[in-house]
Amino acid sequence: MRLPPIPDAIAERLRFFPPALGLAAAFNILVRHVNSAVGASIAATIAAMLATAILYCGLLIWALATVGRARRQARVERLLDEASASEAASVSHSLWVSFVATAFWIGCIVSLGAAVSGYIAFGQFVAQQMIWTSIVAGTFYLLVHLIEDLCSASIASRAKWMEDRLGVHQRTLEQLAVVLSGAFRVVAFVFALSLVLTRFGSSAGELLARGAEVGANGLRIGEIVITPGALLGSFAVFLFGLMAIRGLQRWLGNRYLPTTALDPGMRSSVTTLLGYVGIVVVIAFALSELGLPVERIAWVASALSVGIGFGLQAVVQNFVSGLILLVERPVKVGDWVALGDVEGDIRRINVRATEIQMSDRSTMIVPNSELITKTVRNVTHGNAEGRVRVRLPMPMDVDADRVIAVIRDVLATHGAVLDTPAPSVLLEGIENSALVFVGVAFIDNPRQTGAIRSELLLEILARLREAGIQMVSPQEIALRRLDGATPALPAG
Repeated sequence: MRLPPIPDAIAERLRFFPPALGLAAAFNILVRHVNSAVGASIAATIAAMLATAILYCGLLIWALATVGRARRQARVERLLDEASASEAASVSHSLWVSFVATAFWIGCIVSLGAAVSGYIAFGQFVAQQMIWTSIVAGTFYLLVHLIEDLCSASIASRAKWMEDRLGVHQRTLEQLAVVLSGAFRVVAFVFALSLVLTRFGSSAGELLARGAEVGANGLRIGEIVITPGALLGSFAVFLFGLMAIRGLQRWLGNRYLPTTALDPGMRSSVTTLLGYVGIVVVIAFALSELGLPVERIAWVASALSVGIGFGLQAVVQNFVSGLILLVERPVKVGDWVALGDVEGDIRRINVRATEIQMSDRSTMIVPNSELITKTVRNVTHGNAEGRVRVRLPMPMDVDADRVIAVIRDVLATHGAVLDTPAPSVLLEGIENSALVFVGVAFIDNPRQTGAIRSELLLEILARLREAGIQMVSPQEIALRRLDGATPALPAG
C-alpha cells in the first residue's frame, strides 16, 4: 500500500523522477567538488551553475507537466466512464496541491528567466532551493507518519495496563496519543522550517536562540505572563493529577471499600465525591503552575458569579443537587425509585443528571434537581423487599373461608414469597354485588413484583377451578320496551 494517496497513473509516470533527481543532485555535488579541487576558472564555474539550474528546472517542469497531464486525462475518463469515478476523485484538484504546483511553476520560470538574463547565480539558487524544499517536505511527511505510528503503538502496547492500574479508558488513551503526535508534529515542523531557512542564511542555532528568547519572555496578558514552559508544566500537572485521581478512585472502589461495611450505594457516593474534589484540586494546581494564583482565580470566579447565576442557573442547581444526593443520600445507586411516570433502578449519579434504568432496559436521564425538589418514591430506601398485592372479586354466595384458604395456601407455597413477614389474606369489602378478597405477600426483589403477581394469579385461578369455586360472571343487560317487545339490536 502506497503511503501518500498518489493514484497509480501518476505514480507510474513519475517512477523515473526520484532516480533522475538523485543523479542530478549527485552531478551538482560532483561538479562543484571537481571545480573546487582543480581550481576551475570563473567561466567554468558559471557554466556549471547554469547547467545545474537548467537540469533542476527541467526535472521539475517534466514532473509538473506529467502530473497535470495525468489529472486532465483522469477528468476526461471520468466524464466518459463513470466506473472510473473513484480513481478520478483521488486525483481531483485541491487547494493546497494547486498552490504548490503554481509556486513551483513560478519558481521554474523565475530560475530559467534569471539564468537566461545573466543572473545565473540567482537562477541556480532558486532551482536548488526548490529541490531542497521538496526533499525537506518529503522527509517531514515521512517523519510525521512515523511519529503518529510510534505514538499509537506505544499507547496501544500499554493500554491494558493503564486501564487496569490507573483507570484510564481507551478513549482517553487515544486522545493522549493524538495530543502527543500533534506536539511532535509541531517540533518536526519547526525543525523542517529551520532547515529550509538555513539556505537563506539563518542557522538552526539562531532560530533556537530566538525561540528560547520567546519562551523565556512568554506571552503577557495584563499582569499574567504565560510562558511555553509554564503551559507545558500546567498541562503535565493536570494530566498526571487526573490519572492519579482516577487510579485512586479505581483502588478505592475495587480494593478498599469492598472490605468495609459500606453498602454499594455509599461506596459509589464516596468514590464520586472523591473524584469531584480531586478534579477541583488538580485544576487549582494546574492553574497555579500556569501562573494564576488562587486569589486571582477567586476574583475571576466572583466577577463571573452574576453571569453564572443568570445564564447557568439550571446547571448550577443540578450540580448542587447532585452534591446533596451524594451527601444526604435520599436515593443512592442501586435504589428502585419512582418519579412520576419514571420507575427503575438508579445506575449512576453524575454531576448534572442521574441515570435511571427502566424495566425495558432503556435509560432515563433525570436532572438532579428533580430528585430534590419533587416527590420521589424510593421502594428500596428502608429495605429491599417487594410487596405483591392480589385482588379478586367473588360472588356474594361464595364460601369466603374456602376462598381465603385457597389464596393463603397459594401465597404460602410459592417459592419467591417470604415467610417473614407472613402473607395475609383479607376480605376487603363488597363492590358491585361482589366480595373483594385481597392477598398481600412480600418478596426479596421488588423488581420482580409484576412477574410474581402474574404467577400467583394464575395459580389461584387454577386452584379455584379445581375446588369448583365460581368467579364473578359478567352481568347481563337486557333491553325491553315498555310494551314488553324486545327491540331489534343493530348488527354487530
